[in-house]
Amino acid sequence: MEHISSELNFSLSFAVIMIGISIFFLIQIFIRLSDLLKSMNSLLELVEHELKPTLDEFQKILTHLSSISDKADKHVTQLSETIDQASVSTSSVVKKAQISLSGFFAGLSEALKRILADINK
Repeated sequence: MEHISSELNFSLSFAVIMIGISIFFLIQIFIRLSDLLKSMNSLLELVEHELKPTLDEFQKILTHLSSISDKADKHVTQLSETIDQASVSTSSVVKKAQISLSGFFAGLSEALKRILADINK
């Protein structure tokens, strides 16, 4: 019986030692995990602190670009309207010039015919 008691005592001691070693390693893992999480939190705070001004500046730049784009769009629209108006005005002037020139050439032709008719008589 003493032999069984000795084996049981040895097994129990071995189990306690193994549980103790396991607990020691688990504590080490939790400590390192805690340190890792603290480091990650510190890194995230640093990144947030450094990126926030950059993102704010980027947002301002995008706002300015949008404003410039809107102004450019307005100017392009105005230019297009001006070109359309100039085209209509030019077309009107060309038509009036054609009418005037056709009348002028018709009158000149008639005058030359009469002059030649008077010379031939």
